[in-house]
Amino acid sequence: MSNVVYGTARTSEGDTVATVTAAGPPTLIVSGLKAQALTLRPGESSEIGGYRYTFLGQREFAGITVRRDRSDYLVWAGVLLIVLGLIATFWVPRRRFWARITQTRASFAGQAPSHAKYTRELRVLAQAAGARLPEETLNDD
Repeated sequence: MSNVVYGTARTSEGDTVATVTAAGPPTLIVSGLKAQALTLRPGESSEIGGYRYTFLGQREFAGITVRRDRSDYLVWAGVLLIVLGLIATFWVPRRRFWARITQTRASFAGQAPSHAKYTRELRVLAQAAGARLPEETLNDD
């Protein structure tokens, strides 16, 4: 590659860089302004469409390209789902359920925070399974 200058430790200062290679002084080629590309040498100017383009010389710089990312809505939807998942994880009480089933008997046990009304839920589950519950367990919340 000819007429290429790579960045140095002083790139952010934006000083003019005097580089002359075997191919001659650097040239600026601007495309997209007219049918043919515009070629400027250091110090040359050209006016196209009411705008003046001047090549002052080669300088060191750092560039950034900013474009609209069409997937940003997908990212925000993912963030929303993550936040909703975290809220559900910490809001919904954690419950544990164990069952021991033998040929003659079924025993169930559970663990949950006090505000979860887990006893009532286990009672409803047992009644839906057709179990006969003792009278003393029907009214204790």
